[in-house]
Amino acid sequence: MVFFMVLCSAIHAQESSSQTIQVDRASKYFDAPQTEIAPTIDGVIDGDPSWQNARMIDDLYQVQPVEYLPASEKTEFLVMYDADNLYVAARLYYQNKEDIVANVLRQGDSIISDDRMGLILDPFGDGRRGYLFMINGNAVRSDSLFVSTSRFLPDWEGIWEAQVTRTDYGWSGEMAIPFKTLSFDPNATTWGINFRRDIRSKTERVGWFSQNQAMNPGTSGTMNALRDINQGLGLDIVPSFSLMDVENNETGESSTEFEPSLDAFYKITPALNAAVTVNTDFSATEVDDRQVNLTQFSLFFPEKREFFLRDFDIFDFGNIGANEQRTSFNGSQRQNSRPFFSRKIGLARSGTPIAIDGGVKVSGDVAGLNVGGLVIRQEEFGALDATDLFVGRVSKDIFAESSIGMIYTDGDPGSNSDNRLVGVDYRYRNTRLGRGRAFIADAWYQQTSGELELDDEHAFGVKLSVPSSAGFGGTLQYQEVGENYNPALGFVSRKGVRLERALLFHNSRSNDRYIQRRNASIEYINWEYLDNGQVQTRVTNLRPLDLTNQSGDRLWGLVGHRQASVRGSDDQPLKNIGITLPADDYHWTRGGIGIVTSTHRKFFTSTRAIYGGYYNGDLLHLVFDTTWRPSEHFNFTFGVDYSDIKLPQGRFISRLLNFKAAWTFSSTLSWSNLIQYDNVSENLGFNSRLHWVPKAGQDVFLVFNQGWQDRDLDNTFRTTEQDLTLKASYTFRF
Repeated sequence: MVFFMVLCSAIHAQESSSQTIQVDRASKYFDAPQTEIAPTIDGVIDGDPSWQNARMIDDLYQVQPVEYLPASEKTEFLVMYDADNLYVAARLYYQNKEDIVANVLRQGDSIISDDRMGLILDPFGDGRRGYLFMINGNAVRSDSLFVSTSRFLPDWEGIWEAQVTRTDYGWSGEMAIPFKTLSFDPNATTWGINFRRDIRSKTERVGWFSQNQAMNPGTSGTMNALRDINQGLGLDIVPSFSLMDVENNETGESSTEFEPSLDAFYKITPALNAAVTVNTDFSATEVDDRQVNLTQFSLFFPEKREFFLRDFDIFDFGNIGANEQRTSFNGSQRQNSRPFFSRKIGLARSGTPIAIDGGVKVSGDVAGLNVGGLVIRQEEFGALDATDLFVGRVSKDIFAESSIGMIYTDGDPGSNSDNRLVGVDYRYRNTRLGRGRAFIADAWYQQTSGELELDDEHAFGVKLSVPSSAGFGGTLQYQEVGENYNPALGFVSRKGVRLERALLFHNSRSNDRYIQRRNASIEYINWEYLDNGQVQTRVTNLRPLDLTNQSGDRLWGLVGHRQASVRGSDDQPLKNIGITLPADDYHWTRGGIGIVTSTHRKFFTSTRAIYGGYYNGDLLHLVFDTTWRPSEHFNFTFGVDYSDIKLPQGRFISRLLNFKAAWTFSSTLSWSNLIQYDNVSENLGFNSRLHWVPKAGQDVFLVFNQGWQDRDLDNTFRTTEQDLTLKASYTFRF
């Protein structure tokens, strides 16, 4: 509390000594006209008469690097709608057209390094959740689902159209977003909406409305709710088939299989969605980026399967895993105690897929409640019996920006035992403190149970945050996880521990010639065992240097002190690499430096080096990633993750190598390849994906995978397995 009082005093002192320009939210309001003539989505605005009566939005300003200053380039957005679609277009002006950055051509690739235009849409009008739609100068679409105002899912994919064209003033873009793609409240009087443009050569973001440099459903302008719109029957039927040829070189077995599957999505009401999956097929899902684990704690891999990503925001609990600024608290430790983690479904602990017979999901708004329900039938696998899995979630919006809710799970996808979890959570959010400040508080409690009655099956947490992209900000967090807490459908990396954490940071931005951002932070993270108060892991990091120039290049440095304890043979922090440490308390200090060049360039790189102690020895950790894009048609990336650990008990060197090569023939056809190797498992893997997207909602994949392994450590790799899959899917909308 003393820490938090100091933080608040620093913020108050800063506010008292500064004159911050503000934009009146009430002025960011308009009524979109309805059109009888639908525009042709070809990127050409001025030659299309249907845009003549559209509402123009041109009062945009600079959001980054310095909020509320005039934008360096002129931008005009146009908005209108008909019964089926919301139409948004933009004219993007450039004083020098050579500044246009449009390096990405492949649909599905990230366009964060390109110039972009788009909008944030909150069809519920409650400032709590919504959608982000963006396109770049090559008409590559990017969309995300806001789980909350501070967290979104970039892997969500909706069905919508977009096109662009180059003009004498820069480029223009058009979007058509079907109401069939959106969930909305038919009784809402307003929708939240915001317009955004990114100019990468200047690391500049332009927006219509912002607070504290944030743009999300909670910091948006408003548009009168659209009337006389329809979602048709609200039914999407997505049949697909996979033709697979699989060969296991170790057993000599091979098979050819034809697998049809069916997904159906139905809007029971405009705000309530139902989804059904039969003989679910995830064969074309992108492979995970490989990681080397040098700790005893589980790694966290994000969900990539579309069925589970749809309407995932309803199932979000306690704001666990939310992104934060300038923190070392990431990865599995940030995700600890997540009650529902969908990757537990349909995947064995070894990572081998388990077939799913089918499932039903219902999510949306019912009588003012946010409701989600998921039922999955998982097939038997080895010693695992076929099992039914259930997740239920309900929450209620209270006050202006807060909510309260509960979650229940039943079933264990990884064993034949019974498992249940019940949890409650409360979130307080206030962005109306003045001068763009916000205060966020999260509190939650969970209890698990199984076939045996055990003590310490609980987990709870509290987090207080003052987010800020300019000036002081910080976080206080406390979490406790019981020794027998077991969320079979969730994720846990540490049990029998308590977490105490404090973060204080200061951000400043400027428009001077060289430096755009200056950041500094100090963070304290302490994990202790509940039974005796002994430190499990304690980290204190000071980051005095973190600079970003006007082009987006970044240089940072940190120094940190760590403490860790080894309690016995069952808790060896280096057991993954075969080194055993004696039970003891260990202390060490490390320093690090990193250089990241801006991703808008044809050639960019990210390099960081960490050197210092490691338990009773030394560690050198080097990470190097470099990307070369000679044109929008070719993309090559090479990465190395290298660790050299020297201990009295032995020396270990880990190497993780990856190479990615992508050829993009057009915005609808691409071929990507990934090679990954690590010397811990001595596995070499190759993944190749040919992807054709005739239009949104239609996909054809040709996927080839092959694995090799050097089991004898003689540098001779032998083929372990290979498979070839042809998958096609088509969305019928009614």
